[in-house]
Amino acid sequence: MEKIICSKVYIFATAAITALWVMSLPISDEFLFVVFLLTVSLLGIPHGAMDALLATSFDYKNKVTGLFGFFIAYSVVATVSIAIWLQFPGAALVAFLIVSTYHFSQDWRHMLSFFARLNLATLVLSGPTIFYSKDVTEIFQMLGIESPASVYVVQGMQTIFFISLITAVFLFKQYWRMQNSWRTWEIPVLVVSAVALPPLLHFTLYFCLLHSFKHMLDIFQNQVSSVKQILIFAVPTILVTYLGMYVAYKLLPPISVEENVMKIVFIGLFGLTMSHMVVIHCWHRRLSV
Repeated sequence: MEKIICSKVYIFATAAITALWVMSLPISDEFLFVVFLLTVSLLGIPHGAMDALLATSFDYKNKVTGLFGFFIAYSVVATVSIAIWLQFPGAALVAFLIVSTYHFSQDWRHMLSFFARLNLATLVLSGPTIFYSKDVTEIFQMLGIESPASVYVVQGMQTIFFISLITAVFLFKQYWRMQNSWRTWEIPVLVVSAVALPPLLHFTLYFCLLHSFKHMLDIFQNQVSSVKQILIFAVPTILVTYLGMYVAYKLLPPISVEENVMKIVFIGLFGLTMSHMVVIHCWHRRLSV
């Protein structure tokens, strides 16, 4: 039942914010940026920090050396991924979008077929390019993807969105027959949010209020047995992540606060997502055994 609460919170919050946005409530870009930064820092990063806790459930011959090896492997994968982005930003962006689509599709792994949930995740990710193509292009350019590559990626996402939207019509029965009516209404709200709201606002609502909450509830239901576990494994990881972000910010040239923060958040997310997705895939397989 807890995940139904996630759906309700997301639906009400997104519907209210979308209504305010459509009524042209004056919201500055600076305010949206601050909201994005705070919610990702307070909700998004902690959901990934739980990976250290999940690692304790894996089978190791020796628990101490096994966990040490896990942290080394996790750090190497993230670091190599970030290095690849810095060298080949265009290819890395495309890889990030593909990986994120698969990862986000896991939000509905117990409710939809593989193809149906992959199609839904595609709509969630590509939707902002329909009415906010300029904003998305500018974000990509901030991340090092120069024109015309950034424009081509956006145009590709627009094409994929319409293909996925047509596909969704054929999958309508499956979407409509989900386990609970709240989860059913979650789908049109996600799609409307993707096309109607500014990209950062849409991403903040989905990533923090729905994806992160669902993931953390999964962990609390299947993994956490005490608050002590969270304090030992998750909190240090969160603090190290914040420290890494601060160091990265200091090392970047002082171009603009917004551009540098965007680089740290999204390029950092790319590196961490590559490691995070491997951990979640292994953990989901373990739960299904």
